[in-house]
Amino acid sequence: MHNLLRIMSLEEDSAMRTVFVNAENEGGINTIYDPKSDSELYQVFIHNNFPLVTENSWVFPTYEAARSFAAERFNQDWEMLSWDGAIHRKCEREDCGERKDCHECQTGGGCKSCGALDDFEL
Repeated sequence: MHNLLRIMSLEEDSAMRTVFVNAENEGGINTIYDPKSDSELYQVFIHNNFPLVTENSWVFPTYEAARSFAAERFNQDWEMLSWDGAIHRKCEREDCGERKDCHECQTGGGCKSCGALDDFEL
């Protein structure tokens, strides 16, 4: 599987919700804060599936540099998975604290207590 163009087209906000997986590992790009320089840096990481021990990590001063490295590192033999930030499941909780009083729950927009979507479709 070739991910080079897909990774190079990732915007910074969506890269933080994207992981790269294979049978043994998971990797991605995240931000880290360096208190010495009072700056945000970008880390490309690879860790084991379980118990999530970091095997390798590389730090870059810019998102573009981290993305470029990730595009080369995760180009082949990695599956690219992205999450849109929403919780895609129906709220089935009758004990949900806001279900009865929440306008979003009543109108089908989603549950503010648990984040579930009332219009869930698989």
